[in-house]
Amino acid sequence: MRTCQKCGKTMPDNMNVCPGCGALQESGAPPEVTTNIKKSDVAAPNLLPEQPKHAGGAGKKLLLLVVLLVIVAGAVVGLLYLKGKRGAFPGISKTGGTAEQNAEFANLQQMADSIENLEKDIQKKGQDMARLQMEYEQQGGKLPTKGVAMTEEERKLLADLLKNEKGTYNDLLKEILAKDKEVWDLKEKLTQIEQQMPKPHVAKDGERHRDISIEYLMTTANLSKKDAAALVDQVNLLDPLLPGFKVWNFYLNGAFGTYVTQGTAEISPNQAERQKIQAIVDERNSAFAERDNLKVQVADLETQRTDLTGQVAGLNQEKETLTTEVGELKQVQSGLESDLNSLYYRAGPKKELQDLGIIKDPFLGGVRLDNFSSSDFTGKIDLRTTMNIVVTAEEFGMKKIKKAKILPEKTYKEDEDYRVGIPKEGLEATIEILNPDKFKLGKIVIALE
Repeated sequence: MRTCQKCGKTMPDNMNVCPGCGALQESGAPPEVTTNIKKSDVAAPNLLPEQPKHAGGAGKKLLLLVVLLVIVAGAVVGLLYLKGKRGAFPGISKTGGTAEQNAEFANLQQMADSIENLEKDIQKKGQDMARLQMEYEQQGGKLPTKGVAMTEEERKLLADLLKNEKGTYNDLLKEILAKDKEVWDLKEKLTQIEQQMPKPHVAKDGERHRDISIEYLMTTANLSKKDAAALVDQVNLLDPLLPGFKVWNFYLNGAFGTYVTQGTAEISPNQAERQKIQAIVDERNSAFAERDNLKVQVADLETQRTDLTGQVAGLNQEKETLTTEVGELKQVQSGLESDLNSLYYRAGPKKELQDLGIIKDPFLGGVRLDNFSSSDFTGKIDLRTTMNIVVTAEEFGMKKIKKAKILPEKTYKEDEDYRVGIPKEGLEATIEILNPDKFKLGKIVIALE
């Protein structure tokens, strides 16, 4: 055991970073690793160390000592695990290891924490420096250079400018130079710690944590892809990886650990994770809002559909009513058209018609209609479809028909308005209408002899 060069607390000899204050331990005049920022969001290793077997009573003391070391190391690891958050250091595989492996991983954990804290501090001070530069220029000053990481030449130009500036300008330039020194001091500490760590993989656009870790184990530990994947799948991984994130992978006697720090990315892994969660929350809220909006639209459409269904039912009823009315009107129209083009007649033997009082045959003046009503006209033809009226001797109880005449004679002229055709047998007579317009809506009597 040894004492921390900064805080004075006791720490294991094999640790290079104090677990209490986070200071880097080096020979000579070591730089202090400040850990006044909240612990990095990392998960601590979860190793299950195998207890070494010793034969004989002489090994009992050694066994107790090893068990004590395991308990102490496990307590340190457990404390780190409880303090850590998922994100920057997702975790370590559950493959068992020795107490020395646990301590080594705990040391790597401490250094990863320090790297993450330093990166956050550098980012914060860089933002402060950018704010001071903007404030300086807003007040009328003109900087020879901009940016967080100034070169020695740029720093000298700024120092020369400071000699000539007075008042507020002078104070701002002093602050800018002070912030620049703080950034460089932090970067120097960061470099010193990273030099003790395995070389990280700098994430590129589109790369995935799992693929990087599997490739590391296949290349460094000579594991098969299947074994590497099985080991990687035991740890929590961080996705998405932003370009510039540093992925630190460790493999020691079957135990695998992986960390992710901010590196040169604009935001930290935890910020990226929060943004990812926020994006999911925003998408969910947007989906909820869209759902609620669609519900309102659906309800409105349902109302419209109900209204339209009622309107359609009403229109269908009106259609049926109109169709019925149209049918009735067509029947009336057809009847009227038929009446307008019809010829009504009453046929029969002349003597029978005289007996019924329908016609008269005075000595002078010829046969004429006398006393009749519409019901007396029992025959009807539609002049649009036929021009002939056929009567038979049989239907009137006559032996034969010798003569047929249409009455009134003064109105309808034979061979001018109509023509009579009687075969020699006299069994029937055909009256052919020659002038149909004259007979439309007419009422005639056909007297047979």
